[in-house]
Amino acid sequence: MTDRPRAIARTGLLWFGRLTRRVSNACTAAAGGTLRIDELRAAIVASWDRPSDQMDDLEAGLFAWEQPVVERFFKPGGRVLVIGSGFGRDLVALARRGFTVTGIEPGPNASTSSRAALLARGLHARVIHGYVEDVGLEESFDAIVFSYFAYGYIPVSQRRVALLARLAGHLAPGGSIAITYNARIERHDAAWVLRAAARASGSDWRPERGDRIVRIDDDTVPLTYEHLFTDGEIAAEAEHAGLRVTFQDQLPGARVLVVSARTN
Repeated sequence: MTDRPRAIARTGLLWFGRLTRRVSNACTAAAGGTLRIDELRAAIVASWDRPSDQMDDLEAGLFAWEQPVVERFFKPGGRVLVIGSGFGRDLVALARRGFTVTGIEPGPNASTSSRAALLARGLHARVIHGYVEDVGLEESFDAIVFSYFAYGYIPVSQRRVALLARLAGHLAPGGSIAITYNARIERHDAAWVLRAAARASGSDWRPERGDRIVRIDDDTVPLTYEHLFTDGEIAAEAEHAGLRVTFQDQLPGARVLVVSARTN
């Protein structure tokens, strides 16, 4: 084969590869659009409720983005609520720093494992099994933190705003809510396929710009969901919930938003 036929073949194969990726992404999005909201939430939990290497993270301590947030915005020895507390890394690290910690975790394996991890280390933290949107809270907290990107695993902007508004009512005076998020770069993608599939299948949620369905190489958990934010979008959600943005920036490993209750 001469140079020209090889170049033509290479160009054709690359084009075909791009086409098949787009078709695959579109099929994944369409499949995600057929899920109802309860199925979507269950898929998200199932994708994170597998021990794998998360059990090895228990002694990792605070992440690089967490350390400055904790030092600047968390009251020493205060009451902290961790949303999406997983297998317990956050709980262990914060309990060791003297905080009174409560975790909310929807994964049954993660909830059980985190309690055992705390007990094995002689630490105490309360772990509530359930979705934060559904869990009833009575006490107030000096700080509330969504674990690594957990805020983006809550589908539908209206549901996120309602949750933030409810959490604001559980903030002690001077308290803060810390959120990490994956940034969205606007570009053409398969989002329109996701929206069309949801409408056509009669699903009980309406996908929004920034929603993404991700295929997982696991037959038991084939799909999961996340929402990617622009800086303005996530700040607007907090403000619609009656909160005030006190910090928003790129920290090591994550973009971080910290909000507090508005003062009159």
